[in-house]
Amino acid sequence: MKRNKVKKKKLKKSPLLATQERLKHFQTSQPYKFRQVFENYQKGLQQLNQGDLQSAKNSFEKAISIFEDYIPAQNHLAVIHGILNNFQEGFQKVRKVLTLDDKNIFALTQGAIFLYRLERENEARNYAKKALSAFNEREGHDPYHDYDMLQKLVEMFSVLKEDELLSGLYKEKHAHFAPMSLYRSALALSNEGYIDDAQKAFEKIKVNEPIKEKGEILKNNLLLFSEEKLPIPLLYAEDDLGFEQLMMVSSLYNGSEHEKQAGIEFIRNHHNPWSLQLTRELLKSQRLEDWLKKQLLSVLAEWGEADQPVTVWIEGNWQQISLKPVELSLNEELSSIFAEGKTDLAEGKSEEALLKFNVVRKDSPQFLPVYLQIAEAFLQTNDYSKAETALNEALEIAPLATVFLSFGKYYSAVGDMEKAKQAVDRFDTRELDEIADVYEAISLKIKTSLHASDKEQALQQLQIEKSKFGPVLNDWEDLEKTLMDTIGVDDDTKKESSDKSAEEVEKGVHPSKEVVESEEVNSGDNSLQENLQTYTKDKLVALAKSCKIRGYSKLNKKDLIELIVSQLTENEAWKNLSSSEENLETISETELTQLVTKKLAEL
Repeated sequence: MKRNKVKKKKLKKSPLLATQERLKHFQTSQPYKFRQVFENYQKGLQQLNQGDLQSAKNSFEKAISIFEDYIPAQNHLAVIHGILNNFQEGFQKVRKVLTLDDKNIFALTQGAIFLYRLERENEARNYAKKALSAFNEREGHDPYHDYDMLQKLVEMFSVLKEDELLSGLYKEKHAHFAPMSLYRSALALSNEGYIDDAQKAFEKIKVNEPIKEKGEILKNNLLLFSEEKLPIPLLYAEDDLGFEQLMMVSSLYNGSEHEKQAGIEFIRNHHNPWSLQLTRELLKSQRLEDWLKKQLLSVLAEWGEADQPVTVWIEGNWQQISLKPVELSLNEELSSIFAEGKTDLAEGKSEEALLKFNVVRKDSPQFLPVYLQIAEAFLQTNDYSKAETALNEALEIAPLATVFLSFGKYYSAVGDMEKAKQAVDRFDTRELDEIADVYEAISLKIKTSLHASDKEQALQQLQIEKSKFGPVLNDWEDLEKTLMDTIGVDDDTKKESSDKSAEEVEKGVHPSKEVVESEEVNSGDNSLQENLQTYTKDKLVALAKSCKIRGYSKLNKKDLIELIVSQLTENEAWKNLSSSEENLETISETELTQLVTKKLAEL
């Protein structure tokens, strides 16, 4: 009797039992009010599912105003605070629930997430341990509740970046995982290095599920990274950076020319241990085009990471290449001097220009562009020996496309067209950053081809360049006509070339950031949505702000693009981009794409 009495006393101390007794008493003594509580709770759930947060909040609050200890309403009020990023308020609701049921799995998982968001990570992990322990203790009593709480555990481990624990949970209970839980588990498995298991987890997601498409993209990219032995970035459901990293790198292999350039720019702008290891591995790829590897070498040089020999598969051979650290920017004072020198050179004042360029060279000897300008100045004065010396100094710093272009101009000036052709054949015009250099390089490639062979070869070279830049530049037709006159093409051939359909020419490319973001970009066949996909999420957020678009802060990149497109096309948000002088009332898709691209270039 005594032992039974002790046991009964302990049961009475359980917060959950006390709460259940109060609820039962309220239900039997005031059934009408209990029905109000339940109806308000159900109404709140419906409103929450419809995205009407304020109405849902009001309904849940009305329910607990009638009976404060109604745990489901308290839990869902915490959920709403979490959605609104009011993590401290949400955590207070969690604590209230835990006074009513200290092993409430829903509240413990929410509490762990809120504490993590509040940067109280040690406390968050303690809550996570309690949540897992409570789940193991209560599992088996109600299969529907077990299923729901299992998904909450997966969400919690995913948010807390507890990849090892989530991977273990997946291996034990994946048969009961919802599609989103499978997706989260696949990311955790990838982070833990279980790439095959991650791919299988993606495959388990059913075809008609919304997350399936993104899962397929990730699965295919993981396969590519594995085959190419590339470092796989960390992947998290709440952070799109890893997904963006995968997409940008995969575009180097199978993207459009525009997307390839965007991929190079993304790597260039993210210098960190992962991108450094990635770049070194990309240089070994036998599937990547040589012009992209030259771009990657220049990126390493800009980072100062190519002074030691780098292993590169290029031109069908393994090579060890080392580059000196390259400076491509100056401080404000030297930039001003350099700009003044370029102005003097453009006005034919070679001596004044050289004085300014020598000041820049003395203070910044690794600033490669100054050597090219010095060579240009000496070419103006026909001092070919000094021009060649300056170019050789530039080549010692880095064998960039701009250096070989300058060598091409030098050899052309001294009348050695064979060496000029050899110089311009050493780079792809897509490696150039300045649009003026692109035009000059194309012209020189045509002229040297014409000199080395016949019109047919020169015309073929023109078609190659047209496949790259024809769909990109509005003034391509003018350049093409000029070059055809240089080649000596008859009028019939000119007409035949201008009438070629877009399907007969390779898909157009953006040769560089400078060209891509020029005001004259016209994507032609590409829709606005396809154009936006090539920019980073940071750029897209800046665009949304410029267009005064709201509601973008919690969106992933795909949804952000859809929001921007819908607001630009349906709600005329594009008017925030046009100047007051333009005073436009309507706009075509092509004009809209140009307007958006121009704005992105300014951001």
